[in-house]
Amino acid sequence: MALKPLLKKIKHNILYTKSITYLDDDYLDSRFRRYLRKITEENRVAFTDTIEDITNIHIKTLARECVINELSDSGEYNLKNILVLKNPYGYVPLSAMAIFNTEKPLSAKVWVESSEDILVKGELPPTTNHRIPIFGLFADAVNKIHIVLSSGDRKVKHLRFDIKTEPLPEDMEKLAKVFLKKGEPAFPFYYISGVDVWFPTVIDSKGNVRYYIKKPSKNYGVFHLADGLFLHMDRAILRPGFGVPHSTVAYENDLWGRVRRTLNVKNALHHDVYEMSPHGNLLIATSSLVKYCEDVVAELDRVTGKIVKKVEMDDIITEPSVKDSADWAHMNTVSYQRQDNCVLVCLRNLHSVLKIDWATGKLLWILGDPFFWKGTTMESYVLKPEHEDIKWFYQAHASYQMDRKPDDDPDVSRIMLYDNHYQSRRQTDNFEDDGCSYGNVYFINEKTKTVKLHKRFVSEKSTVRSNAVFSREKDRFLLMSGCLDKKYRKMPALIYDYSYSTGGLEYLIGIKNKYYRAYPFEFNFNSLAEKISTTPVSFGEVEYPEKTEPIDVTGAGFLPQRPDDANRMGKRDGKMKTRKQREEEFERMLNGRKWEELDHTERIARADFKVFGNTLYMYGVDHIISHLYFVGDNNTYVVDYTGTKQELLAITYNYGYYMTVGIDRLEKDRYHLYIRCLGNLYDTEKEFEINNQEENDE
Repeated sequence: MALKPLLKKIKHNILYTKSITYLDDDYLDSRFRRYLRKITEENRVAFTDTIEDITNIHIKTLARECVINELSDSGEYNLKNILVLKNPYGYVPLSAMAIFNTEKPLSAKVWVESSEDILVKGELPPTTNHRIPIFGLFADAVNKIHIVLSSGDRKVKHLRFDIKTEPLPEDMEKLAKVFLKKGEPAFPFYYISGVDVWFPTVIDSKGNVRYYIKKPSKNYGVFHLADGLFLHMDRAILRPGFGVPHSTVAYENDLWGRVRRTLNVKNALHHDVYEMSPHGNLLIATSSLVKYCEDVVAELDRVTGKIVKKVEMDDIITEPSVKDSADWAHMNTVSYQRQDNCVLVCLRNLHSVLKIDWATGKLLWILGDPFFWKGTTMESYVLKPEHEDIKWFYQAHASYQMDRKPDDDPDVSRIMLYDNHYQSRRQTDNFEDDGCSYGNVYFINEKTKTVKLHKRFVSEKSTVRSNAVFSREKDRFLLMSGCLDKKYRKMPALIYDYSYSTGGLEYLIGIKNKYYRAYPFEFNFNSLAEKISTTPVSFGEVEYPEKTEPIDVTGAGFLPQRPDDANRMGKRDGKMKTRKQREEEFERMLNGRKWEELDHTERIARADFKVFGNTLYMYGVDHIISHLYFVGDNNTYVVDYTGTKQELLAITYNYGYYMTVGIDRLEKDRYHLYIRCLGNLYDTEKEFEINNQEENDE
């Protein structure tokens, strides 16, 4: 089928280029929907007329990839007729793609015109089939794009054209402001995500937004992997626990948002993910969910997604007095050191960093205030200070071991962390609040088990979250203070850029929205120009229903009518409220009553279901649904959600989200779905049929 009739051409009087073709939106949408249906049907396991198909970022970006492949392979576009797609995958407004073919392989350099210090540019290897990524566009501007094509050292063509962009979303306008410019910034770009930075964002050192992805992240933001990939937790697909529900689904995606694979973690991810080697296994923060949460560090196989090793804090911390709540440890950072095959974990609620021998799972030492551990069973593991006036940390985040230089003492480990210097969850009498937070660097002698404070960089008080970054190459130490206790010049978050050797503050940027973490950033163009597989790949472990005896459903009631806004998946509810604000709101709602005495009709009514492939997605308010039943003509299955009890009702009493359930192990049958809510059985009026089980097993 010829594509030209469905396109509109716009002539430009620009150097070296006779015409630019912009794709008609109607054509793009129609082809996208066609491939969306095709991918959905090819992966269908459950056949149903009552449950809607879910269309997440994985399926949508693969459908877009199919359309772009069709255009790229059509032969319609060349140096005299270049196709330009703005926001080609639908998630990154400040991006574009130029598509054309050349007779001979040519390499490409591409950039968006700007001052040299904040230039976004990329170089691509020789090819005849060009899919040129264009990133770093300025919002609400006419951007001048340059593409230089070369054969070896000989420049063949210099293409120039304009791309007009739309304004930023309102809450992203004037997102960043430079407060201090004593020297040059260490890095031209910073990647910011989590908390109130709803869309993960890249700013340049002048404060301009140069990238954002319209896929909200969980409060813990997005984790960076090798070669321009990310692990992006889904904020709407979670698992109930003892506190804040965490993500069971994360997407391995690139800057476009294209999902390479979907990772399922049965007991959920929280706070941190660390790549143990480029494209190697992942070290994750997860939960045991037997008695505790946020208490496990685990190694996840990168191929299968299964956990191959884990250490529970309950096994290595033997002191019973600290285990006073489900979230007694509150692990917020995990990292791996290849040099000695050890793992570091930061336990916020114990004001401590632990080093664990990953081969044996044994605790090697504890870094933290010895006063906190005095008289406990863990006292002998605590590192001894080399000097009396050492400064300790409290409720710290982001503890990492710094790489050794060849001439460094091999017996000395260098540990950096963000010291929030705050106490709220667990009080200690030795804490002195001086109104500041810090970036600390400790030197630890592994032989003598002693520690000294080597350097300390100061920040305005950031009570939670935040991280530190060290660059040996640039001699810089950055403090990413994401959640200030008090606004600094009307900004609730900051980025500090210190000289590591002198301790002088060289650069300071204010951020309008609170964030979880920020990192220096480089645009990686190579992976963005590659085609990816258009077959959805999902790996890891999901919750499966267990076969059970038939249940009596004769007395089941029907679900109450759902309110119009019952499912707010992906919807924004404004700035993240503090715990104190939520607790006050909860008390007003209770108005002297007990939780069990409230009318929960509306919460029950929000139950809903969607499906894709071998996964059922059940929507419900946290801990309202205790059981999900699959009642077939010949088989009955159940998922039991009573293993955890919510300890933070004030945070979660209206918190709705999806829970995933694997359905590819169900026997061939027609299943009707029932749920038990607060002791009562409800008929959801949803059903599906499994009739191709032999095909699925193959």
